[in-house]
Amino acid sequence: MKSHVRFPLGFVLSVMAATAAYARGPSPQPWLIYPVKSMDSCRAGTAPPHIAARCDELLGAYSRELEACVPMRRGGPVVGGHQVSLQKTDPDCAAAAAFHAAKSVK
Repeated sequence: MKSHVRFPLGFVLSVMAATAAYARGPSPQPWLIYPVKSMDSCRAGTAPPHIAARCDELLGAYSRELEACVPMRRGGPVVGGHQVSLQKTDPDCAAAAAFHAAKSVK
C-alpha cells in the first residue's frame, strides 16, 4: 500500500476510534482511572458522589487485597491506620492492591 493511501486511511481510522470513544461516554467504573486516589478519598469521606455510592465495596475489596502485602498476616483484612502505614511502607504493593480491588468492584 502506498504512503499517499496509508496516511489518509490511518487518519480516518484514528478519527473514527476517537469518535467512538467520545460517544461511549465516561467510564462506568471511574475508580479504575485513579484507584489509589479513589481509595484515599473514600477513606477520608471526600469521594465524589459517583464514587461515594460504591465506597463500602471499594474499601472492603481494598482491605482484602492488602492482605497479600502483609506476609504471614492472620486475623482478617487490613483496615484503618494499618492501611495508611502499609501504603507508606510498601507503596507498590498497596497500589497493586488498589488496582485489583477497583477491578473487582463492578
